[in-house]
Amino acid sequence: MPIPVQNIYYLLSYAWNLFPAREEQPVTAAPGDKVLNLLAALLYRNTLRLVRQGQVQGYVKRTQPLATIKGKIAVTATLRNNLFREGKVICSFESLSPDTLPNQLIKATLTQLQNTATLAPELQRALQSVQLHFEPISLIQPKDFYFSQLPATFGLNKYYGRVLPLCRFLLQNLLPEKGSSRFVLNNFLDDERQMARLFEYFVRNFYKQEQQVFRVKSEKINWQTGTEEVAGTAYLPQMITDISLLSPERNLLMDTKYYRQALVQRYDKQKLISGHLYQLFAYLKNHPVTIAGKPVEGMLLYPVVEQELDLTYQLQGHKISIRTINLAQPWPQIKQDLLRLIS
Repeated sequence: MPIPVQNIYYLLSYAWNLFPAREEQPVTAAPGDKVLNLLAALLYRNTLRLVRQGQVQGYVKRTQPLATIKGKIAVTATLRNNLFREGKVICSFESLSPDTLPNQLIKATLTQLQNTATLAPELQRALQSVQLHFEPISLIQPKDFYFSQLPATFGLNKYYGRVLPLCRFLLQNLLPEKGSSRFVLNNFLDDERQMARLFEYFVRNFYKQEQQVFRVKSEKINWQTGTEEVAGTAYLPQMITDISLLSPERNLLMDTKYYRQALVQRYDKQKLISGHLYQLFAYLKNHPVTIAGKPVEGMLLYPVVEQELDLTYQLQGHKISIRTINLAQPWPQIKQDLLRLIS
């Protein structure tokens, strides 16, 4: 599905809380590879904010020859290098340093991004200027699992919480160019798995920021089982909502589905995807009742691909809606349509 570059900016901005400060202008893509340059501009702006606030430091283990004892002495290594004659010993110790994994991952991303052939020259220079602040940081070969080693929500500060998700996204999509040491940006818009996650984060954070009626979160729903079945509940699949919109008057569970097709063809007729409907229905039947006389509602939300959908059903007392949102239309209309969905 073609999405205008400016709308990609809003998708990313809501998904990762990358909005400009009041005194800043929204990011726009430089000419050329507009998606790549948009991502580069977002990374530059948010990394610049981070370094202005100061890089987080951590205790880093070091082993080196010293004239004075510090930490733990490596006796065998000291003897092997005949350092006692020089009045030195090899010591292992920890010292406070910015050379930590989060900063290493940011530097690796800046390095790979600059090594793309289609990056706009002005962005190349901007990224080089901000990378100067990472000169003392080790350049590592980044792996995706490194991000899972970081503390929850990156456990640092809000600036790292904005930059690191963007770094992870870039590193996942910057692919080595065949026969070259350079990188090219993968067309992530055609990757349903990545776009499904991005679409979910975008919609959830949009509602967190743009309305005040509902509390917005992703929540775990427990299966409503009898006491004799408790021992076997560990085998049941987890139920975690994409988006729960909760208020004293109304509870709405929304499941976002970034699929090329919202309908499937069955015997010359178009049908809803049964698995999506069954999953949502399981959430509704097991969600704890919090509003007397008002069963929880459900909604499946798809991006528009071939046709718009506006369907509503009453299934065993639960209102279930099937809706679409057109991500190719101008942003003000997208914003209006998203707010209308929950009105």
